[in-house]
Amino acid sequence: MLHLKKLCVGIKSFEMLQEWQDNELKCNRQLFHTTRMKPKKINEILPDGSIYWIAKNKFFARQKIIEFQDVIRRDGKSACKIIFDKKLYKVAGIAHRPFQGWRYLTQEKVPQDIFSDKNNNEIPSSMMAELNEFGIL
Repeated sequence: MLHLKKLCVGIKSFEMLQEWQDNELKCNRQLFHTTRMKPKKINEILPDGSIYWIAKNKFFARQKIIEFQDVIRRDGKSACKIIFDKKLYKVAGIAHRPFQGWRYLTQEKVPQDIFSDKNNNEIPSSMMAELNEFGIL
């Protein structure tokens, strides 16, 4: 299975992305990102792949990818609309260098979701990143 990773430009935190997406949903808008290049490995991404968001040089969130749609941009050029599920998950803040566009992300390299303990306390992302780095999670 493959996933996508993407820089989340203009967003600095999970909460900021969540707020932006909540506003989109309140206005009955679909959650999506339009990109110039359509992934060639869609069959390896769907039905269970996710997009992993990166901000401030760290992974911080993921969303399940629902589908890919071919669209035409305002300038008449073809593009791809990546449609996401409305549920957003926090992930371990593993460092990542900047890049342009999107990239494939293999299952072996995905950062782990951040879970809460039995008292509903979130495990700190720094600890999650360290555990992930050592292959514990």
